[in-house]
Amino acid sequence: AYEDSKLGQGRENVKQKFKDEPELAAEIEEKIKITSEKLQELLQNRELEEIEEKIEENEKEILAVGEIGMDVRVENKEEQEERFRKFINLAEELNKPIVIHAKGMERECFDIVNNRVISMYHCYSGDIDLAKEIINNGHYISISTLICFSEHHQNLVKNLNLENVVVETDSPYLSPIKGEKNEIVNYRR
Repeated sequence: AYEDSKLGQGRENVKQKFKDEPELAAEIEEKIKITSEKLQELLQNRELEEIEEKIEENEKEILAVGEIGMDVRVENKEEQEERFRKFINLAEELNKPIVIHAKGMERECFDIVNNRVISMYHCYSGDIDLAKEIINNGHYISISTLICFSEHHQNLVKNLNLENVVVETDSPYLSPIKGEKNEIVNYRR
């Protein structure tokens, strides 16, 4: 947010200084935007490298790599897939399972993993056929507190072999009480 406000401020300054030369102002604004996007990309890549290093340094303490995956709400699918594959490779090297975030992209994530490592699908919301395929291949799905009011999630649980189904609270995000922040105490409800 800070970077966005600084960028907006920079654009305003350009507009003011070059108000008599709109073409030049537009060209400078575009260069500011490109520079900002490149800077964000470099920072993200550096963060990813740091995360990868932390995982490797703490390999013995780590139970799984994740939460990694893809989300239909995020725009850059190619970039998501590239990062996802990178962390799958790391998990495979370390012989660790993965925890997958696959909001709206459950099939794509399953196909990318392709049984290379054991996986657990966090807050699974995909269809029943894929859930069965995931479980039949030795992977896991987690059911969140959405089961308290989602008919889809209730039907999933009724129609699956529960041996590879786990429960999770996803605190503080998904609460069994609509409109409230989730807390671990809600697990007992």
